[in-house]
Amino acid sequence: MALTLASGRVVIDLFEEDCPAHTENFKRLVTTGYLNGTTFHRVCAGFAQGGDPTGTGTGGRDHPIPAEIKRPHLRGSLVAARLDNDPNSTKESHGSQFLIMKVPHAQFDGKYTVFGQVVEGMDIVDKILMGDREKGGLIDAGAGDRILRAEILPPVGR
Repeated sequence: MALTLASGRVVIDLFEEDCPAHTENFKRLVTTGYLNGTTFHRVCAGFAQGGDPTGTGTGGRDHPIPAEIKRPHLRGSLVAARLDNDPNSTKESHGSQFLIMKVPHAQFDGKYTVFGQVVEGMDIVDKILMGDREKGGLIDAGAGDRILRAEILPPVGR
């Protein structure tokens, strides 16, 4: 699958075998056009977060997805954001918000579901507009880099 931003395209392999519920949900978001036009609303040195159509970090599809925690948080990992309910002892994921790791985050291991990996375009992720450091990387609603188009790519070699 791919996310196209004004600065270029980010290609992501989804981990369908390890994370069937997360990848199916994300593919549904992509094929319905849900992610088109959304912005990255929280961007810091460690990750870029998107998937909220309000651009505030408080919206999006909040239906829970059961945790499928199996992989470490590496540079380029596609990670499901967690629901904000506290405590979230079952580690359920948010229905639309996601993060792309800009650096490894071992402290997230065992806490969040990694359901994909950037295979092309990490230079584009690294260029995503950074948020206000004093506000935890938050960006004013609508001011962040926008996903122009999200699409499922045909399988390679077919």
